[in-house]
Amino acid sequence: MSNSLVLSEKEEFIKNIQKWNYIDSQLKEVNEKTKKMRTLKNELGSHICSYWENNPSLKHKIGIGKNEIQMYSKKEYTTLSFTYIESKLKEIIQDENQVDFVIQYLKDKREITTTNELRKIVT
Repeated sequence: MSNSLVLSEKEEFIKNIQKWNYIDSQLKEVNEKTKKMRTLKNELGSHICSYWENNPSLKHKIGIGKNEIQMYSKKEYTTLSFTYIESKLKEIIQDENQVDFVIQYLKDKREITTTNELRKIVT
């Protein structure tokens, strides 16, 4: 390999690090704004749904420009955690050793993938 080729690869590496750092910073800003907007949207949604529930005479759909807004009921399930699974298994399996065995088996048999990622450490 020529010296200039090695140098250009190193320069490209450094530029890629700088680009990655810039994009990471931009994403952090966008995510912070998105989080604030999502919180505000959820608060407004709660107020709107509360008003809608307390005023049954309102239409089921409300038109806004080309869009329609509609309230509906949605089921939300808790996460399927090992703590939850263990507590439910204890309801149907009396032998705690068997429950422990099943939980450990599930933990041991989980699919694991390993990838390399970059992380920014703010100093």
